[in-house]
Amino acid sequence: MPRIALPNQPISPQLVLWKLTKEEFEGVSQWAHFFPKRRTIDLPLLRQKEHVAVILATQTLLGHPHWHIRHNEEGKPSLVPSEAPATWGSFGVSHHTSEEGITWAVVGIWENDTTGGLDLVDTQDPRIPRVAPRIMSAKECAELVGLEPWAWASKEAMFKGHGPKLDFRKDLSIHAIHELEGSIQGAVKGSPWHGGALQTSPGLLLVWSHPVSD
Repeated sequence: MPRIALPNQPISPQLVLWKLTKEEFEGVSQWAHFFPKRRTIDLPLLRQKEHVAVILATQTLLGHPHWHIRHNEEGKPSLVPSEAPATWGSFGVSHHTSEEGITWAVVGIWENDTTGGLDLVDTQDPRIPRVAPRIMSAKECAELVGLEPWAWASKEAMFKGHGPKLDFRKDLSIHAIHELEGSIQGAVKGSPWHGGALQTSPGLLLVWSHPVSD
């Protein structure tokens, strides 16, 4: 159950990417206390694997097991310390399971009061071409041909950080995508948004919110 080294580690957020194969999965019961408000043992097997991968990534990121994950009414996760008060900023989670049964999970923590979100997307996901016109404006569809996975992941990261009351086409916009630099410029309801991106493995794209300088 390895941590996957990232080609570049941003300062904020701090990120950990985890890879969990179906052979390495040993059940969720021993990890259930990290999700005290969820009956993880009753979840479908795929969801159990995703939860375990998230736990292992989070424990590696923090370096200790004294925490648990809580979700608000909209499903947004947050980290809760089990002991002494902690000064964690925004907490982001994303996961993906391949057809081969490999589960990928990425977690991130932003500094201070930064609002952040992240997304891990399969660039070959057959849903993306179908969904693109529903999440991208006509201008974006015309200008970002071939970059639909980047737009998908960027808008998911925006939504996770600033949602839930956002319209993907009207409130979230992509202004520029720089593949080689791994950077994205956009806006959330007119306010500047900056994103970073990495190709974490063949076919997987990770996008996260960068803190926006004043």
